[in-house]
Amino acid sequence: MKKKLSEKFNILAIFLIVSSLVILSETLGYLPGIYKIWPIFISVLGAGFIILFMNKGKVEIPMVGIGVFLILISTFFLYLNYTSWLNLSWLWPLFIGFVGISFGVSSIYTRLRVFKYISLGLISLSIIFLLIFTISLKFWPISLTLLGLSLLLISIYENKYDKSEKE
Repeated sequence: MKKKLSEKFNILAIFLIVSSLVILSETLGYLPGIYKIWPIFISVLGAGFIILFMNKGKVEIPMVGIGVFLILISTFFLYLNYTSWLNLSWLWPLFIGFVGISFGVSSIYTRLRVFKYISLGLISLSIIFLLIFTISLKFWPISLTLLGLSLLLISIYENKYDKSEKE
């Protein structure tokens, strides 16, 4: 057991050494622009959570959700680093969608249907806010249509799931 733990620390140690050398070379002027890729560190952390989840035998379901969320936001932050952080003023609903996607991925590994409902609800809410804040405030009634469609989808899914349980 101690050998496995020391191997994990060796991987972390190598990652930290390589990271520090890359950052140091940027601050000394050898690799300009490295500061823009800092979100990759968040992706590595997210991948670590997913790897821990896989190694635990799928017992710790929140680990996969956290890992997926961290990878999604790091990708989003990387996009903002290369475009403009001003885009965050209208893209902020994506954070709600990222939480929804995380619940959706977590729902794959559990029999709890509530994760699927939370996922569908948060993704729908994210889409609604994106439509309202990016297109025009005049189109907010579309959000009622999307909410109604989401409720219909939940109802259809619920009916199919109940029929498959009875058979």
